[in-house]
Amino acid sequence: MQKKKIKEKSFEYPPYDKSTEPGFYIVCSDKMILENVDSLMRGRGYMGVTDIRGRIHYLVDGRKSLHAAVHQIIKEVDEEPILSKPLHAILDIGIESVFLRYGIDSHLLGGELLSTMLLLCARSPELLKGVSKNLYEVVGKRYHLSSVQVEKNVRYALRKSSLPEDSRKNVAALQFLLKELLLRAEAQKGRATE
Repeated sequence: MQKKKIKEKSFEYPPYDKSTEPGFYIVCSDKMILENVDSLMRGRGYMGVTDIRGRIHYLVDGRKSLHAAVHQIIKEVDEEPILSKPLHAILDIGIESVFLRYGIDSHLLGGELLSTMLLLCARSPELLKGVSKNLYEVVGKRYHLSSVQVEKNVRYALRKSSLPEDSRKNVAALQFLLKELLLRAEAQKGRATE
C-alpha cells in the first residue's frame, strides 16, 4: 500500500501595501514639507490633515483643473463618509422616525436606497439639483444598480408609503423627506446639546 504524500504549504506574509500603512515624515525645512505634500498630492490627488480637535481637513490638488478637483471630491465623498459619528447617528435616528411616520418600509430595497439618498443629500444638498443624473448614479454605483433600477425601486417604496399624494413622485418625496429629516435632526441635535 502506497502512502500519499501531503504537500506542505509554506506560510507567506501578504505583500506590503504602503497605501494602507500610516506614513510618518520627518521634515527639517519648508522645502521638504512642500516636497512631501507634493508627492502625496500627486499619488492620490488629495490628502487629509487632522487638527488638534481631531477634525480632518482635506487638501485637494487643483493644479490640473478645477473640474478634476471637483470630480475627486465627489468621488471621495461618495466612498468615505465625512459625517461625524454623532451626526450620522442623529441622521439615522431621524430617517428611522421619518420612515415610521410615513410608512416607508426600510426592508425594501427602495427604502434602503431612499435612506442612503437622504444621508447623501443631508451632507450634499446640491445632489438634489440633478436627481436622475447625479443622485441615482451615485447611489446606483454603491449598490451596483443602474439609475433606472434605483428610480424604480424608490418609486415602489414610495407607492407603498402613506406620504401625501402630491409628494409621492421621487423628487418631490426626496425634498419632502429631506426637509422632515433635517427638522428632526435639528431637534435631536438641540436635545443632545442640552
